[in-house]
Amino acid sequence: MSQTTVQLIKDGVIVNADVNSSAAIAASKISGLSGSATTDTTNASNISSGTLAAARVGNLAASKITSGTFDAARIPTLNQDTTGNAASSDTIDITNTSTDSSFALTFVDTSGSAKTLRSDTSGILFNPSTNTLTTGTFSGSGASLTSLNGSNISSGTVAAARVATLNQNTTGTAAIATTVTVADESSDTTCFPLFATAATGDLGPKSGSNLTFNSATGVLAATSFSGDGSNLTGISAGATGGGSDEVFYENSQTVTTNYTITNGKNAMSAGPITINSGVTVTVGSGETLTIV
Repeated sequence: MSQTTVQLIKDGVIVNADVNSSAAIAASKISGLSGSATTDTTNASNISSGTLAAARVGNLAASKITSGTFDAARIPTLNQDTTGNAASSDTIDITNTSTDSSFALTFVDTSGSAKTLRSDTSGILFNPSTNTLTTGTFSGSGASLTSLNGSNISSGTVAAARVATLNQNTTGTAAIATTVTVADESSDTTCFPLFATAATGDLGPKSGSNLTFNSATGVLAATSFSGDGSNLTGISAGATGGGSDEVFYENSQTVTTNYTITNGKNAMSAGPITINSGVTVTVGSGETLTIV
């Protein structure tokens, strides 16, 4: 080796032409090179820039990479199946199923990105075979629901506007009825006519034990009657007697209550008549009282 060559090596100046292609230089002789930078144990964490050409990478088994982490810039977009959990995803694969089973629906707590899908196996379930969605309570508009079963309504009151005019037999008590069904009855001997406490209005029907009607004989009975009786027929004049006789007119002998002879009328009694103390019988100027 020439003096010049030795001097160049001493000065640290070596060019490619000075190194034989077959020369074997130990890595320990190269200052600044990591001790792990050998041809068979290079650590991936030492590759910090650039991209390896496909021709430089042989059939390297992934199991041979035992340490370090690839920089994200060194990994191209993957186009194959992977395992494990993705930190985030814009889309997910959906598989169609019609299995007769109850599946828990998934949901998120709020809208936005980076949300966790959640489910409740005892909360909201869907059976794709029967197309049935099941949960404890539904809320919102039910305007589009069909085939609802009335027996499942266990509380609340249906608004009157939601119930059409009924045309069938019903049970129970109506709050207000405009008509009632009446049947002809001509055999009961004791009936009680119904009346109300006012001429009009939503009123309850009432009856009285002192007003009866015999539907078999047509007799209406009351404690007393009041009003115009001019159209009554079959009324006895008041005479009585044995058997069917109508011979004797009987009257009381004592006047116990004030009485005024009706204007335009005369009165007659069979005497003697006693008028109690403090009791007055008034006879008008145009009327006559005769005691025989």
